[in-house]
Amino acid sequence: MVNTDTGHPGGTEWRFVPRQAETPFAGTRMPSRGAEATDPQRLADYATSFPPDLYERLQVIVQTKGWITLLDGITIQRGEQIVDLGFGDGGNTQQLAADLRAAGLACLVFGVEKDPKMVQSALKSFPRSAHPNLILLNGSAEEAGAVLRNHMIEKDGALSITPITRVISNYALHWVRDPADPTKFLHGQMFRSLNPLQPIGGEQRHFCAHKDAFRQLFEAGYVVIREDARWQDYFKIRHGDYVENNEWRHPPLVTKEGIEKALRSAGYAGEATLHVDEREFPNVALLKAWVITMIRPFISRIPEDDQAPFVDAWIERYLKDTDQSVDGPVKLWDRNLLVVATKVSDVF
Repeated sequence: MVNTDTGHPGGTEWRFVPRQAETPFAGTRMPSRGAEATDPQRLADYATSFPPDLYERLQVIVQTKGWITLLDGITIQRGEQIVDLGFGDGGNTQQLAADLRAAGLACLVFGVEKDPKMVQSALKSFPRSAHPNLILLNGSAEEAGAVLRNHMIEKDGALSITPITRVISNYALHWVRDPADPTKFLHGQMFRSLNPLQPIGGEQRHFCAHKDAFRQLFEAGYVVIREDARWQDYFKIRHGDYVENNEWRHPPLVTKEGIEKALRSAGYAGEATLHVDEREFPNVALLKAWVITMIRPFISRIPEDDQAPFVDAWIERYLKDTDQSVDGPVKLWDRNLLVVATKVSDVF
């Protein structure tokens, strides 16, 4: 992001201008046989959390495309308070805060992230002493309103609570689920939690994986499970599993209808639009590292010693199904939703 002169005296506005808009993978490299892609212990870690060091290395893939789409054309006014839900390693959240500070807009940027390892890493990388308008908090997205309110009261007292003008998230909404039922999203709870902190006209903008995201990639994984007895025992149907055609399936991702219904139930008006893009990864190792971040429900069912071979088999099948070579760049079709809404009524 860079600052631009909007022509308003006194620097009252700032408009987002993306970096690497045309080449989101520029400068991203990983060894062709990197340890991150094969080490069983590392793979085991991905089943429950995303290691901050690898997240930072893959940020250009995990975040840049969505961040550009999410903030394209956005104009931020002086004194706004902005919340980033699921900030990951904090890199983009910090950059937004730094740009707004450099523009002299006196904006405060909050981040809320549920993974304590990510929060600890981000606080170490971006201490408040060096980033005075950046506040990073630990908490779940569905309880973000309470997390923010408690911080404001603890720091300055109840009378100092000021409205949150914008709430954004990038690749976070598909993780906002009921821990006891991964097929149940908690988006309505999340929006209702934030509603009291936003003024009428306050904005919500989210970029997240659509239910058909990576359809070809996931189908390759199901074929591997179906055709190789080595994996079938791990994916026998258990109580509470999501099932299609009598086979285990990854819990469903976000739908346009579902997210719009959740918004309406929480006092917001807006819509979700589908974005279909073709991503190109510089090499198979980088694709593998990205895939690992997307398949935690698969990995969590497999013993550590078998996780790396399972991922290898999956990628080999995907390359075969899409007629791509193990040498050179690899393409992947991606489908995401851009959610844009404004608050129209109070819901308490």
